[in-house]
Parts: sequence; C-alpha cells; structure tokens
Amino acid sequence: MASRERANLTKVGTIVKIREYRDKGLTKKATARRLGLDRKTVAKYWKGPADDPEKPRYQRRPRLTDPYEEYITDRLDEWPELTAERIYREIKKKGYTGSERTVRRYVNGLRKKTYREYKPIETLPGEQAQVDWGHCGKIDVDAYSGPIRPPIPGQIVHPFRLNPSTDSGANNPPIPVQFVQ
Repeated sequence: MASRERANLTKVGTIVKIREYRDKGLTKKATARRLGLDRKTVAKYWKGPADDPEKPRYQRRPRLTDPYEEYITDRLDEWPELTAERIYREIKKKGYTGSERTVRRYVNGLRKKTYREYKPIETLPGEQAQVDWGHCGKIDVDAYSGPIRPPIPGQIVHPFRLNPSTDSGANNPPIPVQFVQ
C-alpha cells in the first residue's frame, strides 16, 4: 500500500489533498499519517494554494561566497589570471570562513570556458604526409648499437663519421646524426 501511495505522490490529487488538510487545520504530522506519506514529503508540498498544485520551487540556499561575490568578480575582471587560491587568501583576510575548495568551485563557475577548435584541412592526396619522428631507425657502428633520433629544433647536431680513426673523411662526408644512449 505504501508503494501505491508513493506512485500517487506525483499525482495532482495528492498535492491537493495535502493542501486541503492544511486549510482545514491539520498539522503536517497528522496529514502525513492520514495520507500514509512521510512528514518531509508533506512539508515539501505544504505551501502554495490548494487549487494550483505545482511542483514545489526550492529557494537557492545562500552560499558562503555570496557576501564576497562582488569582490571576487571585480578581481577576476581586472586580473583574470588570478588563481582561486589567491582569491581565497584575500577573502579569508576579509572574514571568509569557508573552505578553499568552495572558493575554487565558485571561481571555476565564473571563468569563461575555453574550447579547442577543430578545423579540418582538406588537401589532395600527396600534398601532406605525417611522420612519426620518435624513431628514425637503428644504427650499428663498431661497439655502438642504438636508435637514431631526429634533432630537436634549435639543438646543435655534431657531424658524425662512420669510422673516424681510419677514415680521412674524403670518402665519407659528415652526416648529422644524434645518438641517444
């Protein structure tokens, strides 16, 4: 029977009955007993006119950051790079009693969201190529055997000769190679 009452809870008739009992002078507890509902459910629908049963509208609870809202928005407008931690320290000096996490959540809601924009580039076959520069192959020279890595832009790469002790360099010109060990 209790599950049937819960199913009727969303029905308009139940809300109208709650408000009718209220208008007749019953308490919330007596109304809850009579309808087989929880007192909190009756309290939820208690306010409002009996002829206009709409879903209850909840008022937003005041936040701890509300007294500092103007200060925080002014600071972020002037200095958008400020961290939430910095703002927390500033308002704490002004008497804020909440946590740093609360300020972080509030500041995060105020910041403008940035999104990465995806722009596809259409080219004909053969106009572009993709290369994985992470590994260019392997080199075996005398006692060394290891991967060849491309130079990082701006990095100095020294010329390398295959066998510097026996080769005069006439037959083998220098090849720029970077060894990673």
